[in-house]
Amino acid sequence: MSNGTTSCCGPASLPICVYRGDTLRFRLRLWKDEAGTDPVDLADATPAAEIRSQPDGALCATFAVVTTLPNILDLTLPASEAAKCPKRGAWDLQLVWPGGDVRTVAAGPVTTRGDVTMTLPALRGREAVQ
Repeated sequence: MSNGTTSCCGPASLPICVYRGDTLRFRLRLWKDEAGTDPVDLADATPAAEIRSQPDGALCATFAVVTTLPNILDLTLPASEAAKCPKRGAWDLQLVWPGGDVRTVAAGPVTTRGDVTMTLPALRGREAVQ
């Protein structure tokens, strides 16, 4: 797969930057070929994406992932989840098929920047992440 997806060597490297407490949205299109002409069929795949303190570390935040067939994944990190992100961490996106096959299609480091404005009611009570 290519274009923000995996190759024979493992998941595509995709670093992300989170602004603590802000919603983050991005889209991935998965292709079987480098030219981006043969879409990966996601009809039976179940996606999951998480941010952890480090690979195999504590779970910090979970993305909502919506599939649009044949090959689009829309990832959303809600503001409430982004508020829990560590300054540095790791994330990945895995697909699981009914037969039990698991494939990690994207992964990378996470950097979280601290926010400044916390005066709106929805933002009160957020604590700085260490």
